[in-house]
Amino acid sequence: ADIMFLLRHWDQALSYYKLVGSEYHRQHAYVQFGSVMEMASYCIRSRGGVGSSAATNREAADSLREAIDSFVESEAWVLVIRATCQLITICLAANALESASGAALKAVTALRRVRSPEGASGSNLSAGGQSISVERNDADHMRVVVDVAKGVFLELAAVCFQLMSPRPRQRKAMIYSYFAGENYAGTGLRKHAVRCFQSCMSHIGGQGWTAVENNLNWIIALEERKTGDLEA
Repeated sequence: ADIMFLLRHWDQALSYYKLVGSEYHRQHAYVQFGSVMEMASYCIRSRGGVGSSAATNREAADSLREAIDSFVESEAWVLVIRATCQLITICLAANALESASGAALKAVTALRRVRSPEGASGSNLSAGGQSISVERNDADHMRVVVDVAKGVFLELAAVCFQLMSPRPRQRKAMIYSYFAGENYAGTGLRKHAVRCFQSCMSHIGGQGWTAVENNLNWIIALEERKTGDLEA
């Protein structure tokens, strides 16, 4: 399959990936099955070329959804992030904003299953389907990576809801902008947090929600002060 892929014989590569994928699936080899479905999706898109048809995009997206589900099953979170980014790219290219937002939120739900590091001496994390022992600093780093990814996916979902036509979903855009800001703030990405909170403010302007606006202004001022963008 890999040789056919490198030779750009997309149909042959796809048939071999599907063949080996069925065997991985039978053996419950989730990481391997997910990886094969990722490659199958790439073959489908490459075969379709630039400006692929809606049917091609759907087939490629379905293959990636199978990959993501398989990675979630094996708790291979970095691979979940990678495959989700590819799926969202396909959805956005096809202007399928609802599908893009759904993929982003599904990834957030999956990433919430990541266990926080326990104990001062070390922890266990799953990487590529294998349980490995890591130092506390490494476990903390993994947690930060996951939290940043959740922030990115939440913000992306908010943007998709805002851009939906003919009727943008302003309430959902507001809520997910706020959640994204909370995730960014928790990882120290305060400028990103401020951007999301300001976006949240833009959705409630003119609603007469004075208490909410005052609270958001206080949160924004607090984050800007921590970044040094606001004088004491």
